[in-house]
Amino acid sequence: MPYYITKEIIENEIVNVFNALSDEDLELLKQSLSNFNYDVLENSNFIDDVKGANLNQSVIENLSDMLFQLKDYKYYLKVILTIFLKCEKYNEVAYLINRTFINHIGDVFYISGKNYDYSERYFDRFIESVKYTNIGYELVLDFIFHINQTTSNEICNRYLRPSKEYLKSFIAENEKEYFDYISTSQEKYFIGLKLYVEFFTDKGLNLILEKYVAYDVVYENVVEELIKEYKHNALPILEKILTNFNSEQKLKALDLLKIFKNDVQINNFIENYYKKIDDENIKQEIKTNFLTQTNLEFTSVEDFKKYVSTKRIGVIDTNLPNEYPLYFSNGERVDEVCLSYIFEELKNMDKTYKINELDYLKNLVDLNSAKIVAQKLFENYILSKIITTKSVFVIAFIILFGDELLNNEIISIIKSKMIDAESLTKVLELYAEKNNQQVLKIVKDSYKSDQNENSLKILKIYARINKISVEDYIDSLVDDYKLDSEAKRDIYFNGNYLIIRINDNLNVEVIDYASKSNYYISKDMATNEENYYLYILKLKKEIKDQIQRFKDAFYNFRLWDIWEFKNNILNNPLLNKIASTLTFGYYKNYKLISVVQKIDGNIAVDEEKYDDTYKIGLIHPVELEQNKEIVSSVNFEPFNQLKRGVFYVTSNEFTLSRVSTFSGMLANYKYFVDYLKLQNWQNGLEVLGNLKSLVKKYPNENLLCEITFDKIDTDTISINDIRFYNLSSTIAQGSYYIIDKNESLLLSVISKRTYSNVLYEISQACFN
Repeated sequence: MPYYITKEIIENEIVNVFNALSDEDLELLKQSLSNFNYDVLENSNFIDDVKGANLNQSVIENLSDMLFQLKDYKYYLKVILTIFLKCEKYNEVAYLINRTFINHIGDVFYISGKNYDYSERYFDRFIESVKYTNIGYELVLDFIFHINQTTSNEICNRYLRPSKEYLKSFIAENEKEYFDYISTSQEKYFIGLKLYVEFFTDKGLNLILEKYVAYDVVYENVVEELIKEYKHNALPILEKILTNFNSEQKLKALDLLKIFKNDVQINNFIENYYKKIDDENIKQEIKTNFLTQTNLEFTSVEDFKKYVSTKRIGVIDTNLPNEYPLYFSNGERVDEVCLSYIFEELKNMDKTYKINELDYLKNLVDLNSAKIVAQKLFENYILSKIITTKSVFVIAFIILFGDELLNNEIISIIKSKMIDAESLTKVLELYAEKNNQQVLKIVKDSYKSDQNENSLKILKIYARINKISVEDYIDSLVDDYKLDSEAKRDIYFNGNYLIIRINDNLNVEVIDYASKSNYYISKDMATNEENYYLYILKLKKEIKDQIQRFKDAFYNFRLWDIWEFKNNILNNPLLNKIASTLTFGYYKNYKLISVVQKIDGNIAVDEEKYDDTYKIGLIHPVELEQNKEIVSSVNFEPFNQLKRGVFYVTSNEFTLSRVSTFSGMLANYKYFVDYLKLQNWQNGLEVLGNLKSLVKKYPNENLLCEITFDKIDTDTISINDIRFYNLSSTIAQGSYYIIDKNESLLLSVISKRTYSNVLYEISQACFN
């Protein structure tokens, strides 16, 4: 009897995709599907719940297999695809689409222009789907922007090249709508503007630079970051602006060039421009900010006064010395010119200086008079007011010269939120440069509640100053979710004693204490007490996020200080549970010394045997030649750590400087190059327009790896050999490297991890 796909079967299968959701959500989805309405797509609670849910890949793929066998599938395709896009389930979009074929999608045909491989071609099916179901372009652009931020580990990363081709065509036809879209947030503006300039470099740079000097861009800092990347293309346009535009716009263009501090090319560019102009205001600006090289380590007050006399200060406030009597260290009263200069430097700190670069002032002024001035500034600008950008310079003065009591007052104001959002980041950065521990706690609390880029940026300042990894700070901020040492928590809920626990496979379970059976907490069971339904969702997401962090640590060969590992990882029940599924080792000088033992499944650090000269890291299987039984004893890993392919340097290769494992092997040229570029390889030698090699940098090990090959025909290459070099011995020439093959290193000196990872990546590029 034939098997027919009915609407009822499809509806049940769609519901099955979301079976991790609450009964309330599933009922809403069922009703929407049955009644052919889009209520579920407009329900914010449903959308939020899907964002936090783990969806099963195999169920999605099974749905796709069934969906396109249904004659009238348009409505169902729109519902499932829109849910995935709205909920940012982008890999799930790929799971769904990657089971479709040409002519599956109605009568809409879309073919991208280049000769992409089959896995990239599925992006064409995605475009057909959204066109066929009339899904808005905003959701499509959200997806494309996500693709352009993915790593090769994400399945939707395979859509990268065709998505860029589609986006370029979309922008060409819908430029206004595109700029309206990217202007809705700074993140979208950064990604969107970068892609726009990548596609239309000269046109894009002309457009944004002309808008920038006319004060007509939404996020100036985004433009500044972009110009750093496209400096060479931007200089001719800036020269045109500096020649033909009005004085105000020229000054704005010069402001932009200040981001290239100590850049020889920019200095030469400015010097040449300086010789051609006759506008005295512009000449003075250039002379002040670009042509005068000064050493701010003054040896005397007189040196400082002479230096200030050469600067263009602007309007000098003659009342300053009377209102804020400041003295030099030699007892001389600081006059209005020098005091105006000091205040101006403090006001401009967010543009050009860090606060530590003004420490020289402590050697020039009388500190007692400076404390009095700090107090008066506090009373006039800060006390009983909200701190704004106009008063940030006062904070800087107080940080430099105020006593501990006055600085504590400022910190209290910060804690009580008596500061505007724009000023907060600047003030926190100032205190971070001074390594203020009270402010560090504020920043940590901020990052813990909202993992934003500003808090991370400030944590990096503290990490640099304290010579630790910013990841150590982040480890210490991971919530323990009130779990006990066994990664479980006893609760009393709706008259039942329950146990919430993370099991050995890192799944979250709820067990009824009396019956020992599983207990399901749904959304509609939440009470005025703690919302355990939401708690479990957050815990599941946290586990997923922390697994990814450990995975990143494995690939980046991150090493923990033993004290940090014990304090931040083992003392946190959640991180300890995840770590217990992984295999760690003791390292010295990046060499594995021994495996960290586990007792009853728990990591046991031996602090007596291994002192603070050792570090702890995630073991790579290539390091376990003599301990292969450890690999076979692993039952579960949250990601492939030990159970992955490895390559070793054989005894015959120890005295060689080239890897011949792949010599003579044929590979698809396009796939080989594209795959390795996704693993951060870049173009090496080119001869008459033909690419002859790829290179990859390993800065932590001062290594450069090169693989050479010859093109056999349009689609095929023959691999020659693989060599390693000291990165410092190569000469960078633009995006290429000048390499002397006689300088290639013996394979015996290459770390086992790097050697294995290189050959593993190349094998994947050859055989996939």
